[in-house]
Parts: sequence; C-alpha cells; structure tokens
Amino acid sequence: MQQGNVKGLEHVSANVEAKRVVLYGYDPVSGEYTVISVDESGAITPGDLGNYKATDQDNSSPQYFGFTRSDGGWYIMKRTTTGTLIETRYIKGDDSYTTNWTNRAALSYDYFYNIF
Repeated sequence: MQQGNVKGLEHVSANVEAKRVVLYGYDPVSGEYTVISVDESGAITPGDLGNYKATDQDNSSPQYFGFTRSDGGWYIMKRTTTGTLIETRYIKGDDSYTTNWTNRAALSYDYFYNIF
C-alpha cells in the first residue's frame, strides 16, 4: 500500500492487483473522493470507476469502503489487515446499495480483476 499526495489529492492510496493500480483519495478542492484505474501499460482509465463517489466508510476490522454512482450502481471494497499483509477485495452491483451496505459483512468479495 502506497500513500501520499498526488496532484492535489490528499490521503491517496494505491492497491496493486493483477497488474492494475487503483488510486483513490480525497480531493480537497471538490470535497469528494476520486477513483481512477491505471493498467500495466500506464493508461489511466477513470471511465466506470471515475463515476463512483465515496459514500460510506466503516473503519472496523475489516475495513469497508462504499462507492456509488448516480445511476444506482455501486461497489464495496473490503480491506483486511493481518500483521503486515493487507488484502483488498471487492463486490459490486447495479442497485440496492443501502441493503448491501447494511449486509456488507455477509457478502462474497473477490479480486478487483474478477469484479471489474
């Protein structure tokens, strides 16, 4: 996990899985969280992920981060820390975010490349 400031973003984190980097962080100018994806060729693809906005955060163990789109699409990121190992898994859907956020601990998560 790498953290730092990138072009005005604070609290930027990067997850490296399957030769793709997902960056997310708080933009103090817009007051929103921003998500982009960078593939192994270095191409930045905000596309689908760039349309999600941070909605909820649960800092218990494991941690959960909820993201939604204006059309009702959503995904939840689950981060589990065991010693120095950090595992990040995802689940997404097209509707019923509130129900899924409430039941987030019982959902089946998978690697980024299997979900997106």
